[in-house]
Amino acid sequence: MVAEHPDGQTRDVVVYLCDEADVSTWLYGQTTSDSVVLENDGVSVALTLGATVVTGEVEFAGQDAQPFSAVAAEGDAGLHRAEGETVEGLHYVGGGSSSTRSSGAGR
Repeated sequence: MVAEHPDGQTRDVVVYLCDEADVSTWLYGQTTSDSVVLENDGVSVALTLGATVVTGEVEFAGQDAQPFSAVAAEGDAGLHRAEGETVEGLHYVGGGSSSTRSSGAGR
């Protein structure tokens, strides 16, 4: 999500948010600047994009906005997505507004 782009060039922004309990959502958007607000399923995130760090605020429905910052992942670290893939016997379908995983039986 963090990358250097010339001013005015459109770049895709993808955010995954979860609260470890009830919320698990992907947010998608585009921006031509260093800031963007994304919303999905009652979740809002306001981002300021830097070359090596993202800062902003996230707000889950019915909760106060919380500030955050994240640094760019290095090496193999980071968020990895599988769409329609079978990994270790589980079939993953994800990357949309919700994600599911099944045993892959019959696939």
